Amino acid sequence: MRIAVRVVLAVLLAAVVINLAGGLAMGVSKSLPADAPKALVSGLLMQTGLLVFSLLAMLILGKGRLTGFGFAMPQQAQWMSVIFAGFGVGLAAAAIISIASTGKSPLDMQFSPLQTVLMIWVYASTCEEVFTRGLIQSFLVPLADRGISVWRRRLSLPVLVSAAIFGLMHLSLLTMGSPILSVLLIVIFAFVLGLMAGYQRERTTSLLPAVLLHSLFNISGSLVGWIVSIL
Repeated sequence: MRIAVRVVLAVLLAAVVINLAGGLAMGVSKSLPADAPKALVSGLLMQTGLLVFSLLAMLILGKGRLTGFGFAMPQQAQWMSVIFAGFGVGLAAAAIISIASTGKSPLDMQFSPLQTVLMIWVYASTCEEVFTRGLIQSFLVPLADRGISVWRRRLSLPVLVSAAIFGLMHLSLLTMGSPILSVLLIVIFAFVLGLMAGYQRERTTSLLPAVLLHSLFNISGSLVGWIVSIL
């Protein structure tokens, strides 16, 4: 019962933060002029909302302190493993999604290269990790003694749940008219990314390896997208 209650509370907490961030993005976007870059502004506001509302929730739950939510220097981080995992899995995911997709990629938000670097590679990677691995996974830490083993790697319940929430977040692409197959693949690979980032967050007690892994995953995905668009 204790496990179920904690997981349900985590899901509700995630839903509240996502809806607050989404409401902020939607409300402001509707007031923008017709010629405004709505995709960029909406994405920026959504990510900012995730960051701000997550930090507020952390401060409340942590009684004014953020140290228990991954804001610490990493312990025993294996940086080369993080780099290879993030970039390698990102390349594989982007290649498979590009092959399965027809026409424009569902992740193509028509950002310029500079906007992609700042928005996707840096800002989104950071904000989403603060939300999923910082807030949600940390909230579930009392359940860390439960989990499963995959390929000799132990994945705790907090890692699994935060990864599942992260993956399911990407179902919102369906509301943008993205092909169902492409969205399902994105959800699956986002879940895999969540498992890797969550494992690093738990192993090192820091968000930094998770943010780097996430960023490299996004970088490799963008590179594949640019190559495909040229070809």
